Parts: sequence; structure tokens; C-alpha cells
Amino acid sequence: MLTILGVTMITVFTYFIMSGRLSSFTALTIIPVIFAIIGGFVTTVDDMMLEGIKLVATSAAFLLFALLFFGIMIDAGMFDPLIKKILKTVKGDPLKVAVGTAILTLLVALDGDGTTTFIIVISSMLPLYKKLKMNPLVLATISMLAFSVVCGVTPWGGPGIRALSVLGLSQSDFFVPLIPTLILGSLWVLLVSFILGKMERKRLGVVDLKEAAVANEESSANIAFDQDESVKRPKLIWVNLTLTVTVMAALILDLMQPAILFLIAVVVAMLINYPTLEQQKCRIKDHGGNALLVLLVVFAGGAFTGILSGTKMVDSIASNLVSIIPEAWGPFFPIIVGLISIPFT
Repeated sequence: MLTILGVTMITVFTYFIMSGRLSSFTALTIIPVIFAIIGGFVTTVDDMMLEGIKLVATSAAFLLFALLFFGIMIDAGMFDPLIKKILKTVKGDPLKVAVGTAILTLLVALDGDGTTTFIIVISSMLPLYKKLKMNPLVLATISMLAFSVVCGVTPWGGPGIRALSVLGLSQSDFFVPLIPTLILGSLWVLLVSFILGKMERKRLGVVDLKEAAVANEESSANIAFDQDESVKRPKLIWVNLTLTVTVMAALILDLMQPAILFLIAVVVAMLINYPTLEQQKCRIKDHGGNALLVLLVVFAGGAFTGILSGTKMVDSIASNLVSIIPEAWGPFFPIIVGLISIPFT
């Protein structure tokens, strides 16, 4: 009975999300409540939701501070020299443009925010793709692949946060074992970009762009990328880079609780780049909207998980799923999980 109730709840939830009838935040909250009441858990549904929210509280704090930190680094212009260097290096070679797109996305995607990543990458590279008459689907494919690899593995990315919420792992326990996956995934993205770029080079050849044309493309990219030049801190690029590398090293070495690490990192980044109270308020205001939307979904997801666990629906679904898998298939269980995850994702 619990299996049927749980699967039906997930199906209804998925339908309302994919049909656009409800937002993720609304669906994650209201649908589990309704099904918990149907299942006879009306007196304990609030306690189950609260337990789920407690489970994700630390991850939510970590996510908030991580998003703010990388947002500040982008505002300060830490990636600007990289963008300019890539645009100058690739020039009129479609192969170099494709590989440059992959490198840029892999690095910018470290902030874990898809909106920011694609604004930066598309704004920077699309003018060059148009100038060379390259297929814009190459840009879309490479940037999506690269973002998926980084965002799916980093613990402050959406998939990572959701996995942490369900499994109850610490950020370090989740991230460190996946570093080889991140490296191999990045190499795969570079290989795919090389293949797609080689196909475009074969189709179009190498275009001889004059330096002025490259400068124009760089300028147009900067206009789209630099929403406000006053927030840039070009003189502090090396300081910001050192701070970022230090924070990442501390995260990997598990020297401090990740949420506290990024809280301190945000404060230090603010003091270095935006020392006045008004400047700090502006940075928080600019990034607060995106962070709040993500946090709402994380907390609602915690409540959803709390109901799924507290009612024992998840245990029933898991035991029934395992029972239909032949024992001889045991060694292939990770592959089975991966295949099941594709449609559910």
C-alpha cells in the first residue's frame, strides 16, 4: 500500500512540475502533505516535515554562502582575464573556439548557478560563433555538457545539494570521492568539444579574422558580461584567485565545516572587494534573489524527503524495487540505478 501511495505521489508531483501547473516549491510542499493525509499520517505530518527541513538546514546554509562567494568572485571580475585570453587565442579557428567554450564553461560553472554560467558563456562566445558562422548548437551542447559535469559533482550545485539532502552526507564526504569523476568528466567534455570543433573546422575552414574584429567581439562580450563596471576589481584578481584556491583546498582537505568555511570566505571576499556597508548590501541584493529561490526549493525538498521517509514510503518503494531485481544482477546494480535515474531526473 505504501509503495503504491509513494509511487503515485511521485508521479503526480512529476506531472504537475513538467506540465507547468505548479512550481517546484509549491509541488514539493503541497502534494506530499495531501498524500500523507490520505495515508493516515495527519497527526504527524508536521513533525515529519520539520525533521526533513532539519536534515537539509546545514546543506542549505552551505549552498547560500557558496552561491554568494562565487557570485562575488564573478562580480569582481576574476574570470574576465580568462574570457579575454580565450577570445584572443581562438581567433578564427572553429576547433579552438569549441575547446575554448568548454574550458570557459568548466571554470565558470564552479559557482553552481546555471543562470550565471550561461549568461557569461553565451554572452562571451555567441558573437564569435556568429562571426565564424559556426552552428550555435555546438555552443549549446558544449556548454550544457560542461555545466552538467561540474554542477552535478560540486556539492553546492543543484544535483549535489539534492543528493546531500537525501543521503545525509557531509559536503566533504560527497565531494572528495567524486573528484576523479570531475576530472574524467571534464576530459570527456574537452574530447567532445574537440570532435565538434574539428567537424566545424572541416565544414567552415579557419577564418582569417583581423585583430580589430577580434577586439570588437571581445568588446561586445564585455558589454554583455559587465553589467556594471563599478563592481569590477581588476587590481584584486590575484588576491581573489588566491582566496578561491585556498577555499577550495580547505574544502577538499576537510579542514573546516563547509558551511562555516564559505561563510568566512564570503565575509573575507566582501571585506577585500567591497569594504563599505552600501557596497555589501548591493552585492547581497544582486545575488539574494537567485539564492532565495534555490533555498526555497531545498527546504521544500527537505519537507518532501521528511514525509517520504517518515511515512516509510521510501523504504517500501526501495524494498519492492530491490525484490524485483534478480540476485544475479547484483554486480550491475550501479548501472541499474543510473538507468532508473535518467527518466526520474
